[in-house]
Amino acid sequence: MVNVCTSSFHCLLFGFALLPVGLSETSHIFCTSWRSTEVREHRVKAYIAGHEAGLKDVHALFEELDHLCSQPEGAALQNDVKVYGDVEKWLRDNRIRPPKSPFTRSYFDHQADAVTNILQASTVLKAHILDYGCGNGAMLSEFHRRGVPRTNLHCIEVYNNGDHGDFQLHVLDDPIEDLRSLAKGKLHQSFDIISSFSVFHHIPDPKTRATALSSIFEMTKPGGRLLLSDWDTEGLPILVEWYDAAHWLLWLLMGSSAPMSARYLDIGTRYQALREYIDAVEATGFQYMAELSTGSKGPVSSFNAVFSRTSSTSWFSGRLAGKENTHGKQLRNLSKSLQHKPRRHSEALPKVLRSWPI
Repeated sequence: MVNVCTSSFHCLLFGFALLPVGLSETSHIFCTSWRSTEVREHRVKAYIAGHEAGLKDVHALFEELDHLCSQPEGAALQNDVKVYGDVEKWLRDNRIRPPKSPFTRSYFDHQADAVTNILQASTVLKAHILDYGCGNGAMLSEFHRRGVPRTNLHCIEVYNNGDHGDFQLHVLDDPIEDLRSLAKGKLHQSFDIISSFSVFHHIPDPKTRATALSSIFEMTKPGGRLLLSDWDTEGLPILVEWYDAAHWLLWLLMGSSAPMSARYLDIGTRYQALREYIDAVEATGFQYMAELSTGSKGPVSSFNAVFSRTSSTSWFSGRLAGKENTHGKQLRNLSKSLQHKPRRHSEALPKVLRSWPI
């Protein structure tokens, strides 16, 4: 198994969400995605081709997937455990060189550039930056290499992730209470910008999500900004299934093992459309900045959504004027916006898979 584990935050976030109930042995989200012409041609194939899986010809893998998912009309689709197991074996038999992890230094440099673009160039070296769910802190280390002092760089994670000499690490033993304590205590209104890359779709529990968003607001300085980067369902149910399949497909392409049974299939995710994220974040008090936000409709549709925290003066004036966005109403709206039908969950997923930065 290839170990390219660079993030640990996801492990605890969905570990606190729901009791493990397992998935049906008849789960077939991969073949459902593959048999959608739109998803197969514009997403799955491009996703595979975009990763260096050590193959001579990715088209041979496409033919194998056609074979695995080509049941006669009316017949049941192949279940995911069988498909992923067959794909793992096929990849093992057909690789001509070791696969390469996509999580290279340039991957995290790109994240640092995205954060830098939101800040004024003259303030970057003095900025106080928090990466919520930073994994091994590679993005923060890049800022340190660029000259930002270690004391200005902070990470919130769920356990000590090794060498973090380039930044300050804050470990959450409890993702709700510990985060609240930081937000109301030593990290209150501390940061010019807070970033979060591909973390929130790994937080299926509404209470944990609500706490994360409201705490991020509390930790942002008045006038500071939030960069929330995640996957966009575009309101299409088929993308919810494809995105879970995309996680497993990436792990297999990179050399990890297939799930041994259905109880391993659920990776504790909850995907949303960009509009839902905007509503939830604005309910805490942030304001969406469309002019600075970007999106991509690649194999995995994603967005970099930028939000600004209004100054404390305007916030207080708004409350005195009796405007709608009082803090109490914001929290009620946030809780309402995060309600959803509980997703399936399994705690049995191996840590190496639970902790990739996707």
